[in-house]
Amino acid sequence: MRLRHFRIVLLPLSLALYTFKEYHIKADFLTVARQEFAFLIDDYSFLEAGNTEFEVNYENSSTCIRVEGINWGFNSRVAIGTNLVNFENYDLHDIVFGCNSFHVRKKCKLDQLEQLKLLAVLLRKYAQPVLHGQHSSFAVAKQQIEKRSKRYNGR
Repeated sequence: MRLRHFRIVLLPLSLALYTFKEYHIKADFLTVARQEFAFLIDDYSFLEAGNTEFEVNYENSSTCIRVEGINWGFNSRVAIGTNLVNFENYDLHDIVFGCNSFHVRKKCKLDQLEQLKLLAVLLRKYAQPVLHGQHSSFAVAKQQIEKRSKRYNGR
């Protein structure tokens, strides 16, 4: 009987705390994402399009870039495609390899918001062709994904 009473008292409190924490994560993520990726609007004529609570999408006439919070707020990711409707969802790390032929190691111990800063620098510095509408790196990115998939599946 005591356990049941305990749940009734704590359940509303836990929901309130989780919702409060979730709100701050969303607000901070969106604010920092917009700050770090403002160069897409200022320098490359992208516009914000189709955002959600945990992602900011940027789109211009040829390219779509999605900045998203993943893994329950522990990590950030940048994905790239040609448009939001048929979004190819290529990871920035694969695009960097496609444009520059080097791998980016992802094992740094940065929190989600710090990762946004690093991802913005990687995008700006090493994915220039994509920012200018050249998508030749997509073929290399697709090969990287297929290679990882085969390795993961043991083939």
